[in-house]
Amino acid sequence: MINKVFGLFAFTMLSFYSVYAQDSIVSRLNGQLNAKNYNALASISASASAGYPAEALYDIGMAWYMKNDDDNCISFMSRAIDKDPKMAKALYYRAMSLSYIEKYLEAISGFKDVIAIDPSNSDYYTSLGDGYFKSEDSVDALS
Repeated sequence: MINKVFGLFAFTMLSFYSVYAQDSIVSRLNGQLNAKNYNALASISASASAGYPAEALYDIGMAWYMKNDDDNCISFMSRAIDKDPKMAKALYYRAMSLSYIEKYLEAISGFKDVIAIDPSNSDYYTSLGDGYFKSEDSVDALS
């Protein structure tokens, strides 16, 4: 009985530590992003960030976005989306980077996905219209 209680206590403590550690990583990386320390964030490798939560991966992706490195931005935003498929901001910035590298059809699909999650943000519709315009689909761009 004592072993079961101790085991449950240990499991609970490890769970709290795991949540605290992830919150700590997110806070630290978000602070770096807010301070515009893009190089520090961009120096975190994919393998080093393997266990990071979606929000932390988003912060690293934003650093790459701000450094105009669309391939790395797409990679980190995709990883964030894999962990949290409803993360609208990661979907949006991945679609923006896809548009910048002229993958307009993929970008359009991404903008539609983000609009399905958050239809209240007008920037998403504007970007979708731009995507249609850049893909030379003036009919859908106007709508």
